[in-house]
Amino acid sequence: MRSYSRLKLRFRIWADTRKEPRDIRRRQAERFEDIVSFARDESEFYGSLYEHLPEPLDDFDDVPPVTKSELMANFDGWVTDPEVERDELEAFVSDPSNRAEKYLGRYLAWRSSGTSGEPGLFLHDQYAITVYDLLNAIRGQGNQFLAELPPSDRMAAVVATGGNYATETQMERIRQKSPLHARKCRIYTVDQPTEELVAKLNEYRPGIIMGYPSAVRLLAEQHRSGRLLADPDVVVVFGERLTARSRRQISDAFECAITNLYGASEFTTIALECPSGNLHPNVDWVRLEPVDDEYEPVEYGEPSSSVLLTNLANRVQPIIRYDMGDSISLHPPNCDCGSSLPVLSIKGRSGGILRFAAGQSEEVTVLPRSIEAAVDSDESIGRFQLIQTAEDELTVRFDVRTDADRNAVWSDVRERLQAKLRELGANGVEVVRSDRPPGADSDSEKFQLVQSRVA
Repeated sequence: MRSYSRLKLRFRIWADTRKEPRDIRRRQAERFEDIVSFARDESEFYGSLYEHLPEPLDDFDDVPPVTKSELMANFDGWVTDPEVERDELEAFVSDPSNRAEKYLGRYLAWRSSGTSGEPGLFLHDQYAITVYDLLNAIRGQGNQFLAELPPSDRMAAVVATGGNYATETQMERIRQKSPLHARKCRIYTVDQPTEELVAKLNEYRPGIIMGYPSAVRLLAEQHRSGRLLADPDVVVVFGERLTARSRRQISDAFECAITNLYGASEFTTIALECPSGNLHPNVDWVRLEPVDDEYEPVEYGEPSSSVLLTNLANRVQPIIRYDMGDSISLHPPNCDCGSSLPVLSIKGRSGGILRFAAGQSEEVTVLPRSIEAAVDSDESIGRFQLIQTAEDELTVRFDVRTDADRNAVWSDVRERLQAKLRELGANGVEVVRSDRPPGADSDSEKFQLVQSRVA
């Protein structure tokens, strides 16, 4: 385990924020070469993958990309701590009482369903967790908003729960700091009927609402209609693409400050929004490479087919040139806020609200995250995709593990989805099986885990 001074690390992050772009790129390059060297020596998986690479590296692009499915298939050889065992870790994160507890007393662990449809399991060492926390504290505009609020204000996080997901775990860490934090910070699952969620928020009346753009947009609709009485001073969104339309709808409804974060289970603070409304990736600690379908780099300003992410802080589970599946664009540092960091725009990764018919002139709104878990919880399933194909129809595409019975898996998944939809009030929805594998429908369309094709 690395020894470090939190104070020195804080100063380094603060100082690097003000460095020239070329100095930040140099810092990134040093850390990239360091993590590649470490992974080659300490990870069985990377040691085999990198055995033909020169040391030192001649060209960073010679380092082969990896995918989530590839890493998960080689989990025990991927991690660098021999005490970490996948089966044991799976059991640990499956126990709700372990939320925010440290696996083996030293690692935070969480699941990810991910926008790629491939479930993941991620570990982060204490050094990496400290980096994430300090990046958020020093560079995060959302924290500036929070600092200006009176201590009486309460915070509500509307997120996926029950699977030890990253945001759920991070919010629980805040709650466990003290009884005051526990009272002032509550977690509400998106996995419940809208009426129940609205009733709970009306009772709590939070001054800060955090959640996925699709969930917050739904709450904005409820507020505009007069059903949601909570009137937040600040809204913080993350986990999905925040479109200009969604930002406008949320802003118009709540008439409050909105800040956007871009993170993932692999690195929780990839990019933070500045006061000028731009996302700035923390490229001194995370390397982002927008690429085309052949993993070739795309030019500044051009939308990528995917992005390769390298976590430069975490060593227990090295993530190096990892295919995220998101479509992004990077732009040179040229922001009114004066940041030396690039500007990032997200083209993919949006989460749309599904609207099913619930009787004459009535409809039920269903958030993507509230039905993903019904499929994601089945260990027999690999990638999957949920597509609303009619007002009363949900189509499922899925892959199964090699030793699983596809018909038996389908029966279980269909039953769970129908039960969840009934629980959410969408009683007449037919769940349909597709023989088509999960994926984009054309070369130009990005993969979407949950989507609606109903106008």
